[in-house]
Amino acid sequence: NILPEYYDLKIDESAFSYCDILTYVCFGYRVKEIGDYAFNGCRDLGQVVFKNGSRLTSIGKGAFYNTLTYAISIPDKVTSIGDYAFYNTAIQSVTIGLSLKTIGKDVFKGCSQLASVIWNAKRMDLSQTSVDVFNNLESIKTFTFGDKVEDIPANLCQGCKGITSITIPKSVSSVGNKAFSNCRGLKDVVWKAERCTSTHAFDGLPNITSFTFADGVKIVPAYVCQYLTGLTQIDLPETAESIGRSAFQGCQNLKSLSLCVEGKKVGVDAFEGCSSLSTIHNSYNRMDYGYWFYCTDDSDITSYGHSGQFDDAVFQTCKLYVPNGLLEDYKKGFLWHHFVNMVQESSGIEDIKSDNINVMERERYDINGRKLSSPRPGINIVRYSDGSVSKEFVR
Repeated sequence: NILPEYYDLKIDESAFSYCDILTYVCFGYRVKEIGDYAFNGCRDLGQVVFKNGSRLTSIGKGAFYNTLTYAISIPDKVTSIGDYAFYNTAIQSVTIGLSLKTIGKDVFKGCSQLASVIWNAKRMDLSQTSVDVFNNLESIKTFTFGDKVEDIPANLCQGCKGITSITIPKSVSSVGNKAFSNCRGLKDVVWKAERCTSTHAFDGLPNITSFTFADGVKIVPAYVCQYLTGLTQIDLPETAESIGRSAFQGCQNLKSLSLCVEGKKVGVDAFEGCSSLSTIHNSYNRMDYGYWFYCTDDSDITSYGHSGQFDDAVFQTCKLYVPNGLLEDYKKGFLWHHFVNMVQESSGIEDIKSDNINVMERERYDINGRKLSSPRPGINIVRYSDGSVSKEFVR
């Protein structure tokens, strides 16, 4: 059952179709194509192995249709998988290789035992890819994206209700529309993508209670958390430079928000409908009093004021904490000046600088305790050689 290695080989259409005695196949590294329905109906075929260095580039339509194949690791050189390729198999785990560009319809339909997916496809041809690759496979419990994935296709995991957590890798630049639509078991999302577009990928999933944006994220995409009513707290990293249109719109139970963003880079309707917001901590310390709104995603530029970034009631009831020493700047700053209840953060460090003129600066920190190599705009905490400490405001 080991297919030959000594010549470039294509497994022809229906070559082993309905071969009932076949239980194991090992593809030699020179096999380049598996034809349509090549192993269709091999009911006892349970183990399929591809040798290291496999040159396989395509798996044809219905190639393993209705077999007992229980695990498959698609080689990295495979660029296409045809319709129904693994339809109604006993497959329990699948690894998708790096070079996959196109995948047909109903490839894994009827695979009711499929529990684990590792998706390594770097960049799909989205115009040629089916929208229902894992559609409604509720048996899938874990879905892992490799660290080289750039595009996550639309509707990829639609209806996979068994998935409870998802991590979007740093390498991802786009997440397709409804990629995780109706994944109602999903509770925890970790978002590492630095600069990524996302179109309603998680729309309205009520059970997501944790959505973590990792350090290094530069852009919070438009619509990324729209209508996630299970969220009560969002902490954006200081690396996040802008928040897209409607990013958290309709998160009606969101109570606490931490960010480091200037007002002009908060998108239209970003927090519209977040009526429960009671505290916001903004550590942004380079205020700009310009009169134009920064356009984060193709939305229209709007004039000075605000354009639904927050509900009017939130401006009246929510407490906005701002960096120590910048209260008056925030009162004049774009967007933030609308908040009625504004409070300075306490650094927790008293100014105890020594009067000794011979002391030297030893260490410098920002207000969050991170060590600085040189003065940075905002509050700096300086420790001197005699053990004394002072606060400096650097413009």
